[in-house]
Amino acid sequence: MSLYMEGTVDPIAVRGVRQINYLPSYFTVINLSKHLTTDFLWDSKPIKTWIWTHLSGRFYFESTSIYNADSRNIKNSELIVGFEDSSEAVMFMLILSSFSD
Repeated sequence: MSLYMEGTVDPIAVRGVRQINYLPSYFTVINLSKHLTTDFLWDSKPIKTWIWTHLSGRFYFESTSIYNADSRNIKNSELIVGFEDSSEAVMFMLILSSFSD
């Protein structure tokens, strides 16, 4: 993703620690499966692209699915997003409905 915005180098992105692979306890967490009222598996690329383009802090992003072998379908799917800066979580929540259109 982008290492700079508007001609300014993003030091967090350059070090490769902007999107982290663990969820610290102090992050503000949003469970998208509770906020997006759709029954399909979300395409996470537009969501991640929006975060990379419009926000600047560290974030966590994880998509999980539970497969039900008996009925041969996905029983539960969750998309979790966490933000280090709570103001970025608020900004994300304000545009969240645009992803379910």
